[in-house]
Amino acid sequence: MLYTAHVDELATLSFLVNHVLMKKERLPHSDTLEGLLMLRAAWDMVDIGNYQIYFFKWTAKICYVLALLLGVAIVTVTTLGTEIDASVGKVVISTSGVEQKGSQLITFLLSLAATFTASIQAFYVSHFAVAVWCDILLFYRTVN
Repeated sequence: MLYTAHVDELATLSFLVNHVLMKKERLPHSDTLEGLLMLRAAWDMVDIGNYQIYFFKWTAKICYVLALLLGVAIVTVTTLGTEIDASVGKVVISTSGVEQKGSQLITFLLSLAATFTASIQAFYVSHFAVAVWCDILLFYRTVN
């Protein structure tokens, strides 16, 4: 059903909103302690969730940018490998006595950093999923 009234008819609008559109008999006359505690628990869950989402959002952004930069650096080192090898020469790793070209060592270290970045991102994504699931389960148990 469609209800209409002119803006100048404040008394009609007040009656329409307060008695026709809003079903006051369905609202409780006072707030119970249980309802207020449930509302506080729900808002606590919202605040905790917002904090976690903010943290994980920035962690994901930083890891993504770092992964992109490391990928560009690996491609650059691979492309300029002959120039890097000519300027650096061979690098001897003292513990094992293995000789590696400078570009190989730089590529290995950049790949290691990219793998570390990917593992941090995977850890936080799984941690976020578990944290959200635990929060939902805790809220469900609180409500019931």
